[in-house]
Amino acid sequence: MPSFLIIKTPKQQIIPEEIASKARELSVMNSNKDYREGTLPESVRIIKDNVYFVFGFEYDFEYPTLEGIGKAKALGEVPIVFLGKSFLATGNATKEIQQRVKKFLENNFIPEIILEPIPLKEDMLRSVIQKNPDVFQVDHTPSRKGLETIDKISLVGRGVTHSQIWEDYGDQPLEKVKVRLTDIPEEAVVGFHMKGIITIYHTSLTAEQIVIVLRELVDRVVAPLMTEVSFQCRLV
Repeated sequence: MPSFLIIKTPKQQIIPEEIASKARELSVMNSNKDYREGTLPESVRIIKDNVYFVFGFEYDFEYPTLEGIGKAKALGEVPIVFLGKSFLATGNATKEIQQRVKKFLENNFIPEIILEPIPLKEDMLRSVIQKNPDVFQVDHTPSRKGLETIDKISLVGRGVTHSQIWEDYGDQPLEKVKVRLTDIPEEAVVGFHMKGIITIYHTSLTAEQIVIVLRELVDRVVAPLMTEVSFQCRLV
């Protein structure tokens, strides 16, 4: 179940071949850092006008041996997708790894701009529900009087929004929704979390299929619903 964060970038004239070429040049094998990082050149591919590649990075890994704890450097991987002219998708990861990915992109591809994932506000989540009636899950963080001790209400099943419990709690603040998007390839089941995490609930999609689904999500769901974005410049 791949999960991604979507990042808005200033609209620019993206030439996929140039992005792909630069990604190959930034191979992790050419890194001179103590903990190497860079792209996996064999992962780079152009899918329509989108560019997909994998960011690789080294980290400490400990493992048990008969003599005690052994240590080695392991390779972590995070997929990155340039989606058209003004969006990026990066694989969801811990904050530390997200920072490494962010700095790598800012230093090599999107100079002068601080990259931040797009949060999914409640009106966006409710719009997703309204446009896609096949709802499988809704998570609420209730605020109604009498629910002060309840941290989360999770509705899971088929036809969630046609149930009595939705009638009772559907007005409470949303944290996550999971729906079937019927107007995009694969009729993908997709989860949207208010922290900006988008999860594709399909375990056997190829990289090409993931990119196509992400592009459709950006074009049909994220871009039309998002408000104006202001960009923060980096101090050089």
